[in-house]
Amino acid sequence: MDTPAYPFRGLGLDTSRNYYPVADILRTLDAMSWVKASIFQLCRCDH
Repeated sequence: MDTPAYPFRGLGLDTSRNYYPVADILRTLDAMSWVKASIFQLCRCDH
């Protein structure tokens, strides 16, 4: 049986150090829904 090792799948984008156009972020969210990713972390400021 093919099951993931963890109960969640996710992706993080660091927009404080890299610029991502809004269209790219929306396309990334669409792709995450295709693979049923459940976590999205957006880092907006550099600490």
